[in-house]
Amino acid sequence: DAKIFQAEKYRKGACENCGAMTHDAKSCIERPCKKRAKWMNMHIAPDEKIETFEQDYDDKHDRWNGYDASTYARVIERYEARVEARRKYLKE
Repeated sequence: DAKIFQAEKYRKGACENCGAMTHDAKSCIERPCKKRAKWMNMHIAPDEKIETFEQDYDDKHDRWNGYDASTYARVIERYEARVEARRKYLKE
């Protein structure tokens, strides 16, 4: 997550737990605090940068959108190594 803005005090509409504007207390991933940012006005978390990508209809409905074929070779290598280790273990 890229942090973009660090607030000095609690802002209305921010998360009551950590003080970030990008989410609410129900969806906060920080540890639930006994003394929350809303009342303490300290330890305010910075806002997260939310990236959005413009996609048309075909991009949204494409099964293979974002697929990188070069990473699949690594997956196959790991699988082959696991199978080889299993064969070696079963022979002993």
